[in-house]
Amino acid sequence: NGYATFKSFQVSFCHIRHKNIIRGKLNIDHTIKKVSLETELTTPYTALDCRAPYYTKKSLRNSFSVTYDKGNWRLEATVNNPFSKYMIERNFMSYPDYDMNVKTYTSQSGRNISIKAVWNFGYGKKVESESHSTESIMNSAIMKSY
Repeated sequence: NGYATFKSFQVSFCHIRHKNIIRGKLNIDHTIKKVSLETELTTPYTALDCRAPYYTKKSLRNSFSVTYDKGNWRLEATVNNPFSKYMIERNFMSYPDYDMNVKTYTSQSGRNISIKAVWNFGYGKKVESESHSTESIMNSAIMKSY
């Protein structure tokens, strides 16, 4: 399975600043017996930040994961952004009276590996549920089942 999206639109602020924005996202997953493989890639993009009149540029994002299921066990390994140590976000604007250019480096969203082991177990008292029946002869239009 997989899907790809491609978005293109133009934004403007106060009819002064115009920016064409192109975004792409690719997701591919495949399951072979008890093993699932998934990869996701989001292209870098620039967008107008709706909270303030500046542009935000986001860097490339990618992730890969492998999941194995057997009985009550589930093992999952995920690698996020293996090619970059930091996720970089740049906020910028250029006006006649003011310029701004700020880069933010985030290590939490950068290169990281996670391994997860999950064991599902039954919990609680085992009881049989009662069988419920509905009365098919009703005079109320609201309560009538069709």
